[in-house]
Amino acid sequence: MDFYCGIYGLNRTQAKQRQAELVELTGLARYRTRSASKLSGGWKQRLAMGTIIPSIFLSGYVFPIDSMPELFKTISYFIPTTWLIDASRGILLRGTDWSILWQHTVVLWLKAIVVTTIAAMRMRKQVV
Repeated sequence: MDFYCGIYGLNRTQAKQRQAELVELTGLARYRTRSASKLSGGWKQRLAMGTIIPSIFLSGYVFPIDSMPELFKTISYFIPTTWLIDASRGILLRGTDWSILWQHTVVLWLKAIVVTTIAAMRMRKQVV
C-alpha cells in the first residue's frame, strides 16, 4: 500500500490514514499481525494471488513492457517472470541463440541465489 500511496502523492500522514481506512473497509484488520504461516488455506491462496497477479501484469506477458510507464518498466526488471518470458519468447518466436540468452540465464541464476541465500539465513534464525 505504501507503493500506491507514493504513486498518488500522499504524504506520510495521509498514507497511514488511508491505509487504516482500507484495512478496516476490507476486514483485514484482524489478519494484519498474523504471520502468513498461521493463515488458513483460503487466506494463503489470496495472499499468493496478491503476489502472482502483479508479477504477471508487470512481466510483459499481458502488457508489453515498452508501453508501460517508466516506473513500471523499472519494477518489471526486478521480477523474474519478466526475464523468463522474454527468454521463452526469444526461443520460441524469434529463434534467439545463446549469445543473447546468456544474459537472461545470468540474471535468473543471480536472483535464485539471492533468494535461496536469504531463505536459508531466515531458516537458520528460526531453527536455532
